[in-house]
Amino acid sequence: MSKDTITISKGVYNSLLISEAKLEQLEVNGVDNWNNYGCMCYELGETECIFCTEDEEQFLNLKG
Repeated sequence: MSKDTITISKGVYNSLLISEAKLEQLEVNGVDNWNNYGCMCYELGETECIFCTEDEEQFLNLKG
């Protein structure tokens, strides 16, 4: 197994597919401006969150 391969359960995989389908449907329905959606950094006194970061992988420590 390469270090670029991960294994997830079918339930997690299905959940990811459902989330992706919901996001795609929202885009088809015209929701195409996600800038600052969900960001509460100011209210929480944070400097960055998953919604406003420019590098989601780095924010979630996924870069290896």
